[in-house]
Amino acid sequence: MNFKTYYTVVGLVVFLFSFPKNLNAQDYNTFGLRVGLNSANIFSIIPDETNVRRDIAISGFYKMHITEELIFFQPELGFSRKGSKMRLDDVDYNLNLNYLDLPLLLSIGKKNISFVEIGGYLSYLVNSNLSNANTLDVNTDDLIRLDYGLAVGLNANYENYSIGLRYYYGLRNIAEGTMENLLGEKSRNSTFQIYFTFTFF
Repeated sequence: MNFKTYYTVVGLVVFLFSFPKNLNAQDYNTFGLRVGLNSANIFSIIPDETNVRRDIAISGFYKMHITEELIFFQPELGFSRKGSKMRLDDVDYNLNLNYLDLPLLLSIGKKNISFVEIGGYLSYLVNSNLSNANTLDVNTDDLIRLDYGLAVGLNANYENYSIGLRYYYGLRNIAEGTMENLLGEKSRNSTFQIYFTFTFF
C-alpha cells in the first residue's frame, strides 16, 4: 500500500467534509445519500459496450452553495463496484474492482427542477478479484491503486428526492505487468451510472 497516497486522500476527505455548516446560508446547503447502479467497463481506446459489468454504488454527499440557489460545490465519498466482463478462448471472466470514490463536482441548476453536474473524481482501489483467474497467467496485484478522471451528469429533483445519470471517464492507466497484458495498454475505467438521492436537510 502506498501510505502517502492513502493519507493524502484521507486528508482531502476530512478537509472537504469539515466545512462548518454555516459557512454559507444554511438554507441552501444539503447533506444526503446517493444509491446507484453502475454499468462499468475497462477500455484501451474507446468504450466497448459488449463488456459491461453492472453493480452497485453508494455514497454520501454534501452540497454547499457558491452562488445563491444556482451554483453548488458537491463533494462525495462512497463505495463503487466497477470492472469489466471478458471472454477469451470461449471462457467468460469477470474482473471485479471495488473502489473508494471521491467525486468533486460543480452542480449547476435550480431546486425542484434539475441540476447539471461537472467535475472530476479520485478513486482508490480497495480490493479486486478475477473469476477463473487460475486459467490465466495474471496477478491482480498488478492493478494500480489510484485512479482519477472526469465526471459529468444530469439530474431531475423535487423536494428531498432526485434521480439522475452520470458518466465517469477514467484518465489514468489502471494496469501494469500481467494485468496490462490481459487488458491492453492504457486501460482505463469507464462507468455509466443511474442513481437516486435523498437529502436529509
